[in-house]
Amino acid sequence: VVGIACIVLVNIWRGILLTIEDGFRFHLITALPSTALVVVISMCLALGFSLKNSLPYFYGACGVITLIAGYCIFPWRLVQKREGKSVDFWQLITNGGDVFVQGIASSLQIYFCFSWLKHVDSLTVVGYFSIALVALNAFGFPLQSVAPMILNRWSREGDAKALHSGAKSIKKVLIAVTLISLISIGLTPFIVDRVLGLKFHDAVAAIQIMLLAITPLLVFRLASLRLVAVGQFRFNSIVIAARSLMLISLLNLVDLQSVAIQPVTVAALCWLIVEVLAAIVISCRVNHVRNALVVGEKL
Repeated sequence: VVGIACIVLVNIWRGILLTIEDGFRFHLITALPSTALVVVISMCLALGFSLKNSLPYFYGACGVITLIAGYCIFPWRLVQKREGKSVDFWQLITNGGDVFVQGIASSLQIYFCFSWLKHVDSLTVVGYFSIALVALNAFGFPLQSVAPMILNRWSREGDAKALHSGAKSIKKVLIAVTLISLISIGLTPFIVDRVLGLKFHDAVAAIQIMLLAITPLLVFRLASLRLVAVGQFRFNSIVIAARSLMLISLLNLVDLQSVAIQPVTVAALCWLIVEVLAAIVISCRVNHVRNALVVGEKL
């Protein structure tokens, strides 16, 4: 708890720093938590501490070190009021509440999916699905890493521009990612059998389905960044919560006895469906807000 609290504070501090600069200090504080964790664990293991019994203490130490180092990288004296205006803390709190809801909903989506798999089958298929999630997030992680800088740029461009800025480049990236994911789908059986072993072959179908979800996942995340850039935090929260509830509903509606599909494959299909629907809904919202802003500017 101490470790998580410290790292959350550093991430909040990092968000404030982003409003001032997005240069070396920002990159440094972004890499700080993961770097500190690796350094702390490596040093403690070198000193002979047990990873099994001491991991919580390692994480707590990582959080404290991150908090101290984060403040050294970005001291309070660098925070300046812009144009004499005071900080709107209430807006920070309400926006933070929406982000909190999004995090809880996303976590519950994974938790209930795992619980359903364990209930209808065993922990083995939970492990299979975990591998499929790792494959999906491997493609989403690079975007997550640069998302704050993209958001910062779009926020500075103004409402209308933020909703269509870089559209051509994004289309090219999505096409490239889609092609890579399709190639990865074809290579999945070979990679799983050779790297993980034949005992993981039952996870192949789920991994392939989750790789199909990469494009809608990226579409959703980019569209949600556009909405955040124009202050639409609440809509993102609603869509993410609805996505989680829909997945839970789909899993509970499936009659496994009437379909000749493994539970892990069913879970992956349901996950793909909700990702596609979420991407469509949030893309429609971006178009609606953009059209409304364009009309407003003309008026």
